[in-house]
Amino acid sequence: MDILNEVYKILISNPFIQSEVEDRFKFCEYPESGEKSGPIIVIDEVNPDSPSDYADDVWLTSDYFIHIEVWTQGEDGRTKRDAIAREIRSIMWDELRFKHVSSMNPEYDSRTKTWRDARRYRGKLYRKDLDAF
Repeated sequence: MDILNEVYKILISNPFIQSEVEDRFKFCEYPESGEKSGPIIVIDEVNPDSPSDYADDVWLTSDYFIHIEVWTQGEDGRTKRDAIAREIRSIMWDELRFKHVSSMNPEYDSRTKTWRDARRYRGKLYRKDLDAF
């Protein structure tokens, strides 16, 4: 399973995220300082998925550890960043049951006037090929 694409599809289907971020998503790369024309979401893996939850010598789930950042600019950048990050946290729990397990300190770069929020989510998903057993 391509977990980054799954997370992207779930986030982009949310009307609030769609209206705020549009198509400004990045996978495993971070924007240049002059590249921000609106809020940007960066989705990255912290670790590759790992087998988890076993029954009858078969692993049932994959454990995922995902890093999601929100970058914004402007006068309302901090409040917009916070609203987007909170919505992502709700989506990650409601849609995937991924828990918000850690964060970095929220940041502000006065040179580029960029606000940044980085959070990590962990969760398990059942394998899609279990019918083969």
